[in-house]
Amino acid sequence: MKNLIQYVYSCEVNFYNYLQSGNLKNLIKGLKRVEYLAKNEGTVSGGLWFKFSSDDTLATTIRDIETDLSLPASHGNYKFLIERIKQAVDLNGTLQVFYS
Repeated sequence: MKNLIQYVYSCEVNFYNYLQSGNLKNLIKGLKRVEYLAKNEGTVSGGLWFKFSSDDTLATTIRDIETDLSLPASHGNYKFLIERIKQAVDLNGTLQVFYS
């Protein structure tokens, strides 16, 4: 497990844009683009996953993000992920990008 700090900014931008637009398709496309670049640079051989804060104990994949954000806005998993994304893109946020 290696923290891929070189991809944090690109992922943060994608998450921020999602919070502004609500366009899930663009978010997933952007995160997959980062994953593709990491694979082509030889940085990763598996898939990217994220931790949204220093105390985050989950390993959230792009697929998890797509699944949870496809739920109704009133669903608990949707709300929880949105709050984690907001924390991650905050000025004091600590988004971490890993690969498996």
